[in-house]
Amino acid sequence: MSAAAANLAANRAATPSQGQKRDASEEGSVAGSTRKKQKMSHYQSPFDVVDDPRSDLVIQVGTGEDIGLVRVLKMFLIVSSPVFKSMLAGEFKEAGKVYDESNPLVLDDDRTAFIDFCVMIHNQSKGDKQVPLSRAAGVAVIFDKYCCTELLLQNVSWPLREYFGPSVNKTYLDELRGIGLRVEDVMCISYVAGDAKLFHRCTKLMASKITPGRGYKQMKTDKALLALMPDTILEAMQAIRSRDLDTIDQLTYVPIHEIQLEWLHGEECDLAKESICNYTLGLAKIKGSHFRMAASSLSVDAAVSAIAELCNEMKKLVSEECVDTDCNSSCATPWANFDESTAAKAQESYVGLCLTCIKAGVTSADVCQHDSEQ
Repeated sequence: MSAAAANLAANRAATPSQGQKRDASEEGSVAGSTRKKQKMSHYQSPFDVVDDPRSDLVIQVGTGEDIGLVRVLKMFLIVSSPVFKSMLAGEFKEAGKVYDESNPLVLDDDRTAFIDFCVMIHNQSKGDKQVPLSRAAGVAVIFDKYCCTELLLQNVSWPLREYFGPSVNKTYLDELRGIGLRVEDVMCISYVAGDAKLFHRCTKLMASKITPGRGYKQMKTDKALLALMPDTILEAMQAIRSRDLDTIDQLTYVPIHEIQLEWLHGEECDLAKESICNYTLGLAKIKGSHFRMAASSLSVDAAVSAIAELCNEMKKLVSEECVDTDCNSSCATPWANFDESTAAKAQESYVGLCLTCIKAGVTSADVCQHDSEQ
């Protein structure tokens, strides 16, 4: 028996039950001449991914300082992944080769993500949920690499739908952050998994917060996962965000010019002139502070609410202080039509992206005939 095999056998003997979970900080040995100590898996043992006597494939997985051996059931990998099917049962010269402790199959994937991947595959028939959703971003990269995204859809993407209803629910988003995921994480996962409904809802939310011109660097998600995203997603969301800002301009800033034109006729009372000046200054402050210089800091509905609050202040000022008998309350007219319906119109500019169109390379993926909610 080789030194590596003997060392692994000793590790297994020290573990009474292969099904017993080990703490993530526990250390074990790495195959090879270096014999460096490594962090062990948080699963059953330093060797077996699952407690299954049929497991017949030993894999050395990891990079750098995080490398370890795992044993899995080869048939599960073959059935689940066309890549492993070709590698282990196809026409390649390596197919049919026996991989054991002394001669493992070597993969350079992230070790934790690959073990999560194996656990999901082995437990798919049992419905066990041993992999926390907080690590979903990493495991999504492995599912994509080995071309078995249908399992990602079932194991990860569908459970994540509960955090994204047809409308935004702040409580659900807080819970999502509580499990260690961001909206951009879920957006990328849904793209890889091919979950059109979840992708549509995530991009609808992302488009309202993204800063035009900053690119993917503004998204704090797994770099390997982010690398799988096409530029068309970002381009489409930035186009939506720019349109959101234009909607605000149209609903709030443009009418001020019409108001000022009436003012030039000299038919408004002094208080109306003063309120118009204050309104103009207020809009300039809101626009300069939030929309162009830091667009991502304020969503469209929040911006409309801020402007509506300013307009309400103007209406209140006019109604309480205007004593011009010839005014007939005309000084309050500019603010009278700015209400919740205006905010509702702005909210209509939120749209999600169509996954079918994105994968076809269509940048206008927010305007199509596909039903992403099916």
